[in-house]
Amino acid sequence: MARLTIIALALLFSCMLTPLVVAQQDCEIDSDADAVVDCEDNCPITFNQFQEDADNDGVGDVCDNCPDDPNPVQIDSDDDAVGDVCDNCPINENPGQEDMDGDGIGDVCDDEPDAEVVIPTPIPTLSEWGLVIMAGVLGIIGFMVMRRRKVTA
Repeated sequence: MARLTIIALALLFSCMLTPLVVAQQDCEIDSDADAVVDCEDNCPITFNQFQEDADNDGVGDVCDNCPDDPNPVQIDSDDDAVGDVCDNCPINENPGQEDMDGDGIGDVCDDEPDAEVVIPTPIPTLSEWGLVIMAGVLGIIGFMVMRRRKVTA
């Protein structure tokens, strides 16, 4: 509980300071020499000339710890360089995101890391049963029509 309180306070404090840091950045300095001044750079200390930001969270892809999932605060509780938003085990360090059984839970957090994932067999829906019944009825009608034609001929 105390750790969560400290994390929450640190997050609140960092969010309160962020606008001050941005406001104090010199708009004439380009720390990473990517031709984008620091006050407009979405990753001011790492070269990223084209300012790619796939998840549109305001953090450049080269600095983003979850480049495909929006996470502007960049929280990484277990310090494994993978943000909590996309970490398959956010409470235990696992930078490789190993998941042997493919269940979405990282092996270091999974009680059964090599368990087989059982995918249930889908049961036909009412509309699928309707198609099956209709095909059967049409088949019977077709059989009866063919039989009548043979009797008449």
